[in-house]
Amino acid sequence: MTDTNRELIQQWADLWSGPSKADFLGIFSTSCLYEDVAAGKIMRGKTELGDFFKLIKVAFPDFTVITDLICLCEHGGTIQWHMKGTHEGELFGHKATHKKILVHGACVIRIKRNKLIKCTDYYDMKTLYRQLGFDKN
Repeated sequence: MTDTNRELIQQWADLWSGPSKADFLGIFSTSCLYEDVAAGKIMRGKTELGDFFKLIKVAFPDFTVITDLICLCEHGGTIQWHMKGTHEGELFGHKATHKKILVHGACVIRIKRNKLIKCTDYYDMKTLYRQLGFDKN
């Protein structure tokens, strides 16, 4: 079970880094819940999650998630990651800045029947906004 969990968690990072929304959504349960704590966004189900995936890929066409550490438990695990990309499209009401980002974070992932059922992302939005020039503090 834990080997499968490790593979699914690594796929989560790999598929965030890829272009295919269908492949990304393929590892999630139909009734998944995805929470981006920093952005204050909760996506319920694959349709909302697919819209969020598209929003991120439009904002950062070269968006990449790099795995730093995966810790496993019986029903899922946690991945420590860093994301990078170039801001080329609108993000949460902000126009493209063409600036690069590098932000560290973590995601707690729950898995049931070899599908991701809940993901909760934690990162510092202030760091992201500072790198994009939206926050001068």
